Amino acid sequence: MSAFVVDEKHIRYLVASAEYFGKSDHSTFGWIHEGQRHELTSGTASQAGRMLWNENRESVGFLYSEEWDADDPEFRYEHRPAGPNFVPVLVEIFNACDRYEYQTCEHPGWQYSAARAFLDSLRSRAWHKLPGYRDIETDYRDIDNTSAQEAEERDEFHRTYSAFDPEKEPRQVALDHEGVCLIAKNEGPDQYDTSLMGPGYRPTSMVEHGKEHPDELRDYGWVSGVEVTRLAKEHNVPILWA
Repeated sequence: MSAFVVDEKHIRYLVASAEYFGKSDHSTFGWIHEGQRHELTSGTASQAGRMLWNENRESVGFLYSEEWDADDPEFRYEHRPAGPNFVPVLVEIFNACDRYEYQTCEHPGWQYSAARAFLDSLRSRAWHKLPGYRDIETDYRDIDNTSAQEAEERDEFHRTYSAFDPEKEPRQVALDHEGVCLIAKNEGPDQYDTSLMGPGYRPTSMVEHGKEHPDELRDYGWVSGVEVTRLAKEHNVPILWA
């Protein structure tokens, strides 16, 4: 197995995403390590970034039996807050966490490290932002009798979803009570494809959802990536899918 030191941009994205969740939830992002709660603030963000970067460097050093200096000025992370319109994309957060962990889990101390505690907390915040997460009932679906249609819907979801890219073509956008929903294509009058909302998302028509819950849906039509970001910031919700 190989590993490398991630770049500063990667560390900044993790810290900035954590900052965003703290602000959007009107709380403070925190993580528990060795029985003590640590909080991410403007005064601790640089320290948190250094902690993440040093853990990564320790992993690489252990794997290749190389010496590394925790005080190396080249890796002294100084956090710069994200721009005012920054809204993290959930799938990008999961990807950033996984990629960081893959490069950082090579040494024995990783399992009980502060960096892992930080990552676990960030993932947990992101999971709870997924559409429908809080609405799932404890009586889970029958895994022995999945219909062919449901299986096809789930397969289509896994094959087609992608991270949001502001440079891509405009997207069909609707805002519901769970976040900014990026709809990939128009299926006809008043019918929007919701396959990218996640497997099993119901109802399949966003307009139908709007009729049932008029206070939970606003349809913005086709808008640019920049406008999607603005809407997400305005309504204090994450971008889900594109």
